[in-house]
Amino acid sequence: MNSHINDTDEIDIREILSILQRGKKTIVYGSLIGTLLLIGVLLLWPKSYESKAVLSLGTINTESIGINIPLYRSFDNVFSNSYLFADYLSSADSSTNWQVYDKLISNSATPIYGYDEKSTVRIDDNSVLGLRLTCLAGSPDIASKRVVLMGDYIETVMLNIQLWNYIDNSRGSANTDLADNNSAILQSKFKIENLKEKGELLESKFLSSEAIKSTFEAQIVQVDEVTEKYLSPQQQLVSVKVSIKNNEIGVRSLERKIKKNEVTLDYLSKIEVLFDSEKHFLYDTQLLDKVSDELNNYFSKFGNNDPADEAYYTLAGHFNRFLELRNAQYKFVSGPTRSDEWVKPKIQISTFIGLLIFTIFFSIRAIFLEWWKPS
Repeated sequence: MNSHINDTDEIDIREILSILQRGKKTIVYGSLIGTLLLIGVLLLWPKSYESKAVLSLGTINTESIGINIPLYRSFDNVFSNSYLFADYLSSADSSTNWQVYDKLISNSATPIYGYDEKSTVRIDDNSVLGLRLTCLAGSPDIASKRVVLMGDYIETVMLNIQLWNYIDNSRGSANTDLADNNSAILQSKFKIENLKEKGELLESKFLSSEAIKSTFEAQIVQVDEVTEKYLSPQQQLVSVKVSIKNNEIGVRSLERKIKKNEVTLDYLSKIEVLFDSEKHFLYDTQLLDKVSDELNNYFSKFGNNDPADEAYYTLAGHFNRFLELRNAQYKFVSGPTRSDEWVKPKIQISTFIGLLIFTIFFSIRAIFLEWWKPS
């Protein structure tokens, strides 16, 4: 071993500088050659181009702008699924050759908050106004196309989740109303029967010619929870008949609601096939159109039918709001951009880092070779 290392293992800085001075040609040429080779590799390396866009999420309701945080997170849990996105790409467009990985959506779609995440505003008062989308590809055109595909996918999934929830809620609400209305009809019919019996009693016992002659029986006491009313038999009979009529009107109204709910449930059963159990419908860009077309086809057979018309306009009104959400609110407010300048590999930064690494490497090599020369 060379005697440059003394017994105390102390390193002389001047000796190191002297070694570097003697080996400077090797260090300089080695670093330059290594850096030039690195530049050559970087120039031959596949280029990545970047496209950006901002997707507006519109308003879910008139009281707030954007989407509240809990609702957005529920959407994000679905559209961030890489398997769902891969299925969408295979059905929508395979020309982009996009390699989907687990965190692709999370890395490419960044929420734009109404208030900065670091602000002190409560989460219930904050909202997501839109998404900032960023996609890379081997050409500017494909990068731009990927942004459009991702934006269409995200807005479609969000829209179809809401459509699915509305239809599911409508089915549950219609079934509940059916049960409640049938129960209410039974109660009303029971009241009608009792009132009819009371009316018959009044007519036979108090309004017959014999009963009217009696002054004593000409007044009847009607007692409720707080008062006692002294009414004539004629007034009592009118009240009974009015109550019977009101209950009969109530029954007809309930029967109309039942018919409306039955028609609604029948229509919803017709469109169940559009919502497959594998959840492929979530990225079906034509789902809302299919549901609306089936609505028009189904209700066209009823003609002039008030309960069916009421069911149709209720459903159509909600579907129109979904159409407005898709066509007017979920949209790109900027981009997608198209740039002919690649973003990867970063040649300038990589060249500087490479030169630094090669310089350090050849410097250490020179010192190592000098110190470990055979005696």
